[in-house]
Amino acid sequence: MNINHKFGRQRRQAGFTLIELIIALAVMGAAIGGMLYYQSRAEASQKTNDSVTALTTMVSSIKTNYGPSNSYTQVTIANLISGGMAVEPFKVSGATIVDPWNNTILAEGDATKFAFRIGPLTRENCVTLANGLVRNALIVNVGNVTAITSGTLTGGGVYKASPSATPDAAILNGTTGCGIASDATRYVAAVFR
Repeated sequence: MNINHKFGRQRRQAGFTLIELIIALAVMGAAIGGMLYYQSRAEASQKTNDSVTALTTMVSSIKTNYGPSNSYTQVTIANLISGGMAVEPFKVSGATIVDPWNNTILAEGDATKFAFRIGPLTRENCVTLANGLVRNALIVNVGNVTAITSGTLTGGGVYKASPSATPDAAILNGTTGCGIASDATRYVAAVFR
């Protein structure tokens, strides 16, 4: 017979109380949620960086294939697809090329230049993509770029106006550039030669 139990002494329990377990689970849940948030941001950033690399590769392929003829008039989505120039993470979807966010990209050229339009994009992806393309592009517009026609951009804010121009950070982050209020009208377009 246990003497301590007989005289009213309580034995200390081993283990955790229910409240301690709930607090521990809440802390672990918050830590896991934070890790998943930062992992998704890192994956999105990697997707944008991969897009810059793929576009640079596509631009090089276009210059190799069409540059010797001194004309980029044949730069169309159809010709990029038939020439196998769509590079991952861009995908061919029927008669279109889609970006990693499942938006249809535009591409057109004229006698001396060609252009791409990508989007709509989130603000963060817009800034990263514009900064990635600015080194190799003649002109970069950001924001509500409504069209490209024969290698010429229409709309948006001019982030880089000429080959020797310094990119305009005020446009990039301003209300006519990547800072535009709506994700639905936020594009990056670039002209190459």
